[in-house]
Amino acid sequence: MKLVLKQFLLSTGSLLTGSLLTGSLLTGVACTSENHEGLPVNPSSPSDGDDPTRREVVVTLRNQLSLAKGTKAGEIATVEENKIASLDVYAFGSDTEDGTYTLQERFAYREDPADLPATATPIDLEQPGDGKEASVSLKLQKGLFVKLYAVANQPELVDPTGTIGQGTTVGTTGKVMQDGDFKPLSLTTPGQAGTTVQTPGIPTETEFLTFHSLLLDAATPADVLVSPLPMSGAYTIPLDLTDFESFSRLQAGFKLTRTVARFDVVNNAADSRFTITGISMGNARRGTTFFPAKPFGTTPADPVDLITLPARTFTGQTNANAGVTASAFYSYPSPQADNGYIILEGTYRMNETDPEKTVSYQIPFKQEVNGTGSHIEVNPNHRYTITISKADDYHIDFDLTVADWSDAGDDLDGFEPPVPPTVTFSVTIDQALATAYKSAQSDLTSYPPFNYDGGTVTGTVGSDYKGVSSTAIISTPYTVEVEATQSAATYIYNDSSAKNYCTAKGTGWRLPTEIELFAMWTKCKGTNTNAADDEAASTSLGAKFFGGWYWSSSVYNGNSDHRCLLDFGSGSFGSYFQANPDDCVRCVRDN
Repeated sequence: MKLVLKQFLLSTGSLLTGSLLTGSLLTGVACTSENHEGLPVNPSSPSDGDDPTRREVVVTLRNQLSLAKGTKAGEIATVEENKIASLDVYAFGSDTEDGTYTLQERFAYREDPADLPATATPIDLEQPGDGKEASVSLKLQKGLFVKLYAVANQPELVDPTGTIGQGTTVGTTGKVMQDGDFKPLSLTTPGQAGTTVQTPGIPTETEFLTFHSLLLDAATPADVLVSPLPMSGAYTIPLDLTDFESFSRLQAGFKLTRTVARFDVVNNAADSRFTITGISMGNARRGTTFFPAKPFGTTPADPVDLITLPARTFTGQTNANAGVTASAFYSYPSPQADNGYIILEGTYRMNETDPEKTVSYQIPFKQEVNGTGSHIEVNPNHRYTITISKADDYHIDFDLTVADWSDAGDDLDGFEPPVPPTVTFSVTIDQALATAYKSAQSDLTSYPPFNYDGGTVTGTVGSDYKGVSSTAIISTPYTVEVEATQSAATYIYNDSSAKNYCTAKGTGWRLPTEIELFAMWTKCKGTNTNAADDEAASTSLGAKFFGGWYWSSSVYNGNSDHRCLLDFGSGSFGSYFQANPDDCVRCVRDN
């Protein structure tokens, strides 16, 4: 979604006028098949050099990434913004699928191999010629269920409690995790069926999810965020590695998401009379967590958590004061309640013969109507473009656009008006469908067909919508309209991005329940047995689904941190932790 904010601002920060517009871009492709996460591919027996107690998992990073300088970048992210200088993959294992996960093994890649941590297993990143994705092969020890968490370009993590990390003190109680602070679990009978965890690893998954980045210091001029940028991604559907007789290769995939926001500046000093020399941010957060990417500190913020970031030099950057300066500044996420703002410093001169005056303008992320307004949230992996039209000694005129920061496909500066979804087909949820659902998925406790979180607060498990999930009995047959096309982007669930994508379309639009997704897949796939027929069926319906995982609003197994999904490439049922950012969204509304 894009937002546009037009404002007329006094240099002291007072706001005179403002307006806010919203919009969305909708795209789609036809139903396709693909290799799906967790499914075996290329089965084989172990070769002479393979360890039979380990199983290969190929992890695909579904981004346009750069592993070396000079690689061609996308239209939106620069080469450096896509660059992977370091990657750490943390594998967490458990005896049971729903058990306590602790560190099983740490894998690491470094652009300079000399920087590899001593206790991590080295890995190599591979990238095809088109540069669209990178992959890494992990040889994971058999015997447990495993989850994977990846952090790129952030080799140092901070334990906020200081009880696990033994490195430099960060903040009041935090400490940097040292190489030796990561301790892998041990097994009772390694390499044998029935093995269990003998000694848990350190940290636990729960502890790991609280770790955060290093904290920026307002008094340290060098503490400016620059490329390569920190990213994170996870595969949280447990991989079942308990079968010692299986040697097939498993495949998992997810996207890495940047944990920072980017600011572009459009300024032509010849027209605006304002020459920018430095850019900073006030009321900014000092750091971020990774799973999910959220600002470090309390909500609402403690004053000690908010700082004025050190200024980044603007002069000397590409097209500085002569057009579009992309990637002029980066910041960590900033909630609305923080009242953050960009600071532009520089000089103003009305005429060539006038002396230059040193000026500083504050640009808040705020919409104001009739003297009242609210701030806009600064979200990770979003681009904020400030376009300056003119300035004088006391005020500045500017536009502010906000857009998803994808690898390619968006206009850098443009604004698209709202595009309402065109409804081309509908699906009916009746008892025949509910019976088919139960036949396809008998575990109605884990995958409740009618469950709907209803936008309720975290900690609830939702309620059933027009049916009884425990018995797959329809209460009231009904029909839902389905949007014709969808965003090419994937969305995180737990910060409401997935739900917001739907509600932004207008009254009644929402995320589907699991049975509504099943109804869409059933209609899209029909009874066809091959991809070509599925493609034709999809095209005739105007459905144009991706062959990937789709979010539902159904709570998985009563766990408020997980939601049910459906794979439109295979019809498989699954669930993801809400922080997972790599899932599609297709909106519905009651007919």
